[in-house]
Amino acid sequence: MNSYNIARLNINVSGINNKYFEHRLSEYVCEINDNYDIAINHQNECSDISIPNGKIIANINYEYWMELYNSGFATFDKIPELPQNLKLVVANNSWNNIDTKLCCANILELEEDKRVFYMLGEIFKFAILKHNGIVIHASAIDYDGSGILFSAPSGTGKSTHTGLWKKSYPDKTTILNDDMPAIRFIDDTPYIFGTPWSGKTEINCNRSSPLKAIIFLEQSEKNSIHKIEGSEAIWRLLNETRQPAFKEMMNLTLDMLEKILQKVPTYLLSCNISEEAVELAKSVL
Repeated sequence: MNSYNIARLNINVSGINNKYFEHRLSEYVCEINDNYDIAINHQNECSDISIPNGKIIANINYEYWMELYNSGFATFDKIPELPQNLKLVVANNSWNNIDTKLCCANILELEEDKRVFYMLGEIFKFAILKHNGIVIHASAIDYDGSGILFSAPSGTGKSTHTGLWKKSYPDKTTILNDDMPAIRFIDDTPYIFGTPWSGKTEINCNRSSPLKAIIFLEQSEKNSIHKIEGSEAIWRLLNETRQPAFKEMMNLTLDMLEKILQKVPTYLLSCNISEEAVELAKSVL
């Protein structure tokens, strides 16, 4: 068993032992704690994955979502062309005890180490909802002790923009996470946390900062910024979250977004991804 502290949550993991997984979570290792927040029990290279009894409520890109008859949730992957189920995740109602299984890697010709790592990241996105938190598709920085989250669809230039903050203010800027940071409320204050899941760049660190602002980016020849609120802010932020099919989890997602937007100012930065855009954003913060 190994234990990790991510977004101030103690996560005990058993059954996972591979170099890629250990490499990506190395900065988050902590002492094994019986007072864990989340326990994940994994079985690898399963030749037969049986699905528990439950009601299928959604099927999204070959991923099936189930509410179990004996309480709890499950998701499993099934591609019609293949003879067996590819993945199974079974969680109790609190998402603090989770069992996972993966089929043999040679069925899909995928790297097993990476499959396990990214599967754990998907689980974390749901489990954190039960702990006053959420994961956002964004690039997050600490600037001079304050957290700033830059969010936008893939390809807009989030990583380039945060890289310019680091270039312009190297002594004051730390990139907390370049793809999937977490937000959690601690004593009614929203904090932005680095997580191990940071896309291909692997840019992340096990640090946190009080969240000062959320800035949505859109490409434009000219730089401009203005504050957004209400339905526009909710819509933009919701589009950058993992939206669960489970009604209870979706309600938690919406509640968390509303709570964040009540505390944190939100802006839309139309920009050409330049140092001038960095200065414009900095001027309103």
